[in-house]
Amino acid sequence: VEICDGVDQDCDGAIDDDATNAVTTFLDGDGDGFGAGSPEVSCEPALQRVLDGSDCDDADADVFPGAPETCDDVDQDC
Repeated sequence: VEICDGVDQDCDGAIDDDATNAVTTFLDGDGDGFGAGSPEVSCEPALQRVLDGSDCDDADADVFPGAPETCDDVDQDC
């Protein structure tokens, strides 16, 4: 079984591929702590990637799950 540790446990020539303890992350384009888009599974998450992929507008840092809602025809809290 392959795990994230820099060792090729399954001897297939690829280190940490299909590691059971890898994490799924999402790009956080607006820096609000919530991401969106295609998931990426890796042992070492890249910069600007977060565990939560539920942002409904990743271009606006004021829009994210749980954000304060205001009366302006914008869904701030997703």
